[in-house]
Amino acid sequence: MCLRIFNRNNKTFFMITFSKFVRVAVCYFVIIADNLVMDKVLLNKLAKRIKELRKAQKLTQDELSFRAGIGRSTLGNIETAQNDVTFSKIGRISKAFNMTLSEFLNF
Repeated sequence: MCLRIFNRNNKTFFMITFSKFVRVAVCYFVIIADNLVMDKVLLNKLAKRIKELRKAQKLTQDELSFRAGIGRSTLGNIETAQNDVTFSKIGRISKAFNMTLSEFLNF
């Protein structure tokens, strides 16, 4: 048995495969608000910017996450564009780099 999650037309489907011949679509959720859909291109740019700044300042993920007041695993997920990021976290990260938001988001 295998569980598969995939997106089509802003719908998230969960499918259970019992064998290669029997598949059952369990349910789907419609994403209503635009802010629930991650913009991977923008997340990748932000991830690259954070990683470049962190390495330029010779900081580890542990050091930056401590300065920003966020978890190290959360920062790691943001740096690899695996998680959407809230505006408050962006603000914390920019302060940890001693930058204004406009400086930080200038990429």
